[in-house]
Amino acid sequence: MAVLVSNVPESLSATADLRRSHSAAWICGLWAAIVVCSALAAALGYALASHLSNVDGRYVQALAGGSVLTMLADPMMPEAFSRGGRRIALLTALGFAVAAFLTTLD
Repeated sequence: MAVLVSNVPESLSATADLRRSHSAAWICGLWAAIVVCSALAAALGYALASHLSNVDGRYVQALAGGSVLTMLADPMMPEAFSRGGRRIALLTALGFAVAAFLTTLD
């Protein structure tokens, strides 16, 4: 759930930018391809991890957390600040807090 919540703003921003130069059908096809590739990668990762001993997911979660922070810090935060102003800092902190809370529910 935390991954879903953290990726929704990124996907909406990317889709809005794509809409300026591509058709809705092309964008839907692109997202469908991303879903298929993600599912294949998840299946491959699960298959590989099931054959390793002592896999508990700590390192995978740390890598995923760093990746999410990188995705937010690089393209989204400067754009969000320029469009939304200082309120964006509070909303960003709130988003991280919600994502952190959702990860404690596991």
